[in-house]
Amino acid sequence: MTDYVKIYQKYINLATAVNQLTVFKSLDANEKYLLEQLSQYWANNQRITVTEAMNMPMLSCFSISTIHSHLKSLRIKGYVQLIVDETDNRVKYVSASELTQTYFSKLGKSMLKATEI
Repeated sequence: MTDYVKIYQKYINLATAVNQLTVFKSLDANEKYLLEQLSQYWANNQRITVTEAMNMPMLSCFSISTIHSHLKSLRIKGYVQLIVDETDNRVKYVSASELTQTYFSKLGKSMLKATEI
């Protein structure tokens, strides 16, 4: 096996351990995927509305109602917050919560740890 395969397998084991921490409510595969897609906007300091999130091209394999359900579930679990626009209260932005920041931080640390030999 190449070192990269070993590193990836080590990362998967560490990420699984992070996901099993009781501080993080369990996410299904679709919720994780949605959170990952949203994180690309947040990483670039871009705001994304609920409507924009439901119409992201990379989520076109899901119906709008399914995406909305997953957004609602992520909000209930504490992973995202909805921020009302200051000038138009019909517009809501999807924002990462402190829980999401902690979750991504732990996963990032797992990536670094996986590369330690």
